[in-house]
Amino acid sequence: DPMPDPAGAFISVVAAAHTYITVYRIICEAVSNAHLPTLGMAILAFAIMFGVKKINPRLPYVLIAVTATTLISWGTGFEKKIVADVDNIDCPQTEELLSSYNSLYDKLDSLASERVKLNAKLSLIKNDEEPETFIKKESLIYQSNVLKYEILAVKKELSYYRQRLREMKFTLFKTGRDEPRFCGENVVIKGVKYQEGVWRIKLGSGKIDLSKVEFHGGGEVVGDIPKGLPSFTMPKFDLSAAVQLFPMAVIITLLGFMEAISIAKAMAAKTKQQLDPNQELIGQGLANIIGGFFKSYPVSGSFSRSAVNIQAGAVSGLSSVFTSLFVALTLMFLTPLLYYLPQSVLASIIIFAVIGLVNVKGFVHAWKAQRYDGVISVATFVLTLYFAPRLEDGIIIGVLASLVWFLIRNTKPAIAMLSKHTDGTFRNAERFGLKQCKHIALVRYHGSLFFANESYLDKFIMNLIEERKELRHIVIVGNGINEIDASGEYLLSDLIDRVRNMGIGFSMSGLNDMALDTMRRTFLYEKIGEENLFRNCSQAVKKLYAETHKDSDEKICPLLTPVFEDESKSAPDDCRDEIFNAR
Repeated sequence: DPMPDPAGAFISVVAAAHTYITVYRIICEAVSNAHLPTLGMAILAFAIMFGVKKINPRLPYVLIAVTATTLISWGTGFEKKIVADVDNIDCPQTEELLSSYNSLYDKLDSLASERVKLNAKLSLIKNDEEPETFIKKESLIYQSNVLKYEILAVKKELSYYRQRLREMKFTLFKTGRDEPRFCGENVVIKGVKYQEGVWRIKLGSGKIDLSKVEFHGGGEVVGDIPKGLPSFTMPKFDLSAAVQLFPMAVIITLLGFMEAISIAKAMAAKTKQQLDPNQELIGQGLANIIGGFFKSYPVSGSFSRSAVNIQAGAVSGLSSVFTSLFVALTLMFLTPLLYYLPQSVLASIIIFAVIGLVNVKGFVHAWKAQRYDGVISVATFVLTLYFAPRLEDGIIIGVLASLVWFLIRNTKPAIAMLSKHTDGTFRNAERFGLKQCKHIALVRYHGSLFFANESYLDKFIMNLIEERKELRHIVIVGNGINEIDASGEYLLSDLIDRVRNMGIGFSMSGLNDMALDTMRRTFLYEKIGEENLFRNCSQAVKKLYAETHKDSDEKICPLLTPVFEDESKSAPDDCRDEIFNAR
């Protein structure tokens, strides 16, 4: 009989360096080789969770979906797993590939063991300038580097063989004996009846036992979970190992904290809770210290688990305590019940939880508030996806972009010319179409005065003096000046000298205590003169008006009476009378 067409093949791809490449490979593979039962399980789980949550959010919709799909998986034989000897595979190419695959693992173990021995010898060599010692050390370093690149080459070759084995498809057929036999996709044996379906070899993270080759023809399930809790072990302290591992430990700590704090911020925004980064560090530190006594990997926050936790209705850290207790009970007594749980259902649970955490409104709000915030947030999001699973790269670029843009904005702080508005306040003359006084310039400076922007204010004042020939006094409105550094103080001191040497007065108004304290420490306060420091613009205008408008042809001063560039918008007569009476 001819071999049947492949149907129901499950997706299996080699993970790439970047997640987006892996996702692209999965999509391409899914188009042609989607395993419909697996897809059906995922959709069913998603539908159950969505439906139950809609009906009553308090019901344990995740548990209901897991229970239902596990029972279906068990009852329908969803997994379809057969263990066979390599001699039961009628495909010489497969046996050759498996043999080469195992030999590469042997070679990798041998190279790794040899490199460990070399590094051990290298650590015993003392750092001195003796020629023999130096030559010996350099020789060992060279040999270690050669082994390093040989190991990388073997890993590359292993990846190739792994992909070849994953792509191979087999058909199950029965002979007179009870044992199952498999033949390759393009192999046809006459007089043999084939069973429907496509089978593939299950690959683990190490060598394959050729007497127990595992074939899968159905969906992936969780499978065997080791029973029991990890045993307590007193860690050994090795100073030389600690010194070698310290740089990596610091990097792992920083990356773990960065990832965890990013997750925590997303959760805090979702739950409207406050976030304490110090407490997060304490929690991670204690978890890793205690985990060290149970041979634990370094741990950090998990976005997927946190998302599931939030979706389940958790509102405090006690949820993790109860989760730990139930995990412990499950590991001790309930692991067989999870054997038939489809892995696609686990994926559905994570997707269902994470979808609710995608905050599109946050991007829109950032764009409306400040365009650059919107651009940086979208760029960080895209770059994080691009660099995944190295999430820290995208986060670091986002942080650097924010810092760069902060510096760019502060090199050109907002400066505006003020004039009197009809509401009695001093507003941006250009924005509201207000006329300006010929003799007094109210210059509002919004930003700190420091080394990066000192020249910007200087150029603005010099251009202002050049443009306005009848200018007699300049008032820097400094309500927005929060900080003055040494460069900013020097600029003000030099600017005061130059402006006053031109016969133009110089004053400041609205300075806060921090700015005034800096000026007092550097004697700039005395140089400006207390009589030239005002609490607000109104006080400054009242004090300077008579002196600056002596022999002036300006009939109506825009700093006392609102005057618009467009005369039709000027203040009404009763308003003008009120202002003049007040004057």
